[in-house]
Amino acid sequence: DPGPGEEHVRRAARRAAASSDVRYIVSNEAARCVPCNPRVLGRITSNVWVSEGDDRFDVGLAVKHGAKSLCVPGYSSPMPDGAGWRYSAAMIDVLREYKAKFPWVWSGVERDDRGGDRGNGGGGGERGGGHGSLRAQQLLPGVPSAAARREQLSAVQKWLKGLALARRPLVKSSVQLMTEEALATLQMTLPVAPGPAAAALGASSPPSARALPAAEVEGVPAALLLPPYLPSASAVKLSLQGGEFALGDRCVCVGNATPPFGLRGIVIGVYENDVCE
Repeated sequence: DPGPGEEHVRRAARRAAASSDVRYIVSNEAARCVPCNPRVLGRITSNVWVSEGDDRFDVGLAVKHGAKSLCVPGYSSPMPDGAGWRYSAAMIDVLREYKAKFPWVWSGVERDDRGGDRGNGGGGGERGGGHGSLRAQQLLPGVPSAAARREQLSAVQKWLKGLALARRPLVKSSVQLMTEEALATLQMTLPVAPGPAAAALGASSPPSARALPAAEVEGVPAALLLPPYLPSASAVKLSLQGGEFALGDRCVCVGNATPPFGLRGIVIGVYENDVCE
C-alpha cells in the first residue's frame, strides 16, 4: 500500500510535468524582445571565444549546437523543420540581463558581425559557434592593459557559470527535462525524504519514502518476473527498465544499490533510449 499521501504526490508530479511544457518563440521575435540583432542573438546563444595572449575565454551562453542538433531544454529548441532556433521566455530574461550587465560583449560581437573588426581565427567551440575567435581588444578597445582585459573576461565567465542554465545539460532535442521552476515547486511539495538531516529536524518519513527490507528469492524462473518481450536487444532493455517513461511518472527503485530498493521517485528527465532521471 503506497499510503494516503501517494495520490497527493502523483498530482504534484503531474502539475510539475505540465508546467515544464515550455512555449518557444522564433529567433527574430526573440531578438525584438531583447532587443538585439538576430545574428548577434545567434552568436551569443552559442560559443563566443575570445583570446588574450595564450588564454581563451568563452563568453557565449552555449545553449545550442547547430551541427549536432543539441540544445538546453527549457531555454532553446531547434525549429521543427531544422531551419533555425526558438527560445523561451526564461532565455530572453537571461539575454536581457546579460546585455544590461556586460553591454561591451554585445557591442563587440555586433561590430565583428558587421565585418569591420575580424579576429585572428580559431575554432567555434564544442557547443556550436561558426565564427572565429575574437581578440580581447576587439571587445575592450578602451582597456590598454592585458591583465585588466583578462580580469573583465573572467568576470563574465564567472557570471555565466552562476546562471541556472549553466547547470542544465546540452542534449538532443528529443530529450525531455523538467524546468528549474517545476523542480523547485515539486521539491517543496513532496514529503521530507529519510536521512540524518530529516531526523535532526524531527521530521518523520511517510511509508512511501522508507526503504523496504531486502528479500532474497531463489529458484524463480525469470519468465515469471518479467513480462514477455520480443527477442531483440532494444526490447529486452525496455522490458528490464519497466517500459517507456514520461515526465512526472511515478516510479519505484528495484535495484540493489542507491537509491534503496523500494524507494519511490518521480521521473524528471527522459533521455535517449528511454534512459530516465
